Amino acid sequence: MSKELLLAKVKQYPLAVVSIGITLILILIIYTRSGRLPALETELEQLDTTWTVIQNNDLRAVDMQMHLDTINAANEEIDTRLMDPENKAINYQYIFQLEPKCGVRLDNLQQNDPIVNNKGDYFTTINFDISASGTYRQILNFVYELQNGRYFTRIDGFNFNAVGELEPNLVQIDIKMAVLGLK
Repeated sequence: MSKELLLAKVKQYPLAVVSIGITLILILIIYTRSGRLPALETELEQLDTTWTVIQNNDLRAVDMQMHLDTINAANEEIDTRLMDPENKAINYQYIFQLEPKCGVRLDNLQQNDPIVNNKGDYFTTINFDISASGTYRQILNFVYELQNGRYFTRIDGFNFNAVGELEPNLVQIDIKMAVLGLK
């Protein structure tokens, strides 16, 4: 078969030639991609599972913005209850304002340097040494106010002592207290 005869047949049957060319290209594509079929099926299953999870989450996400606002408000309220170790005057004033409220007399109040810890990037512990005197009920009220007040506190230790024979109703308490604060 000569070149001229081949060109004449192509011109005589152009649709058949184009169809054969497309068929050959498709066979070549199928042959080269046939090894990816199992991987593509696995990927399709994973995408289908992901889509199902997204649809379920969308159905269950009722009032999501309201819940998010509630969480953000709670976080802001928690942030207001954290003590700043740099504001010693405000920290002392907080404890001093409990003195007339509870009827105790503060004999000693000392804020120690914050404990450096690497457990978190946001919080630290601020330690206080407090000595107060008053009646047993006043001291208990003072301790209650410390634990349930504005800040997150933990009493690490305390020691009760009688003041003396001259004042038999008074007791003295030495408190070691830790307050959650900002780093």
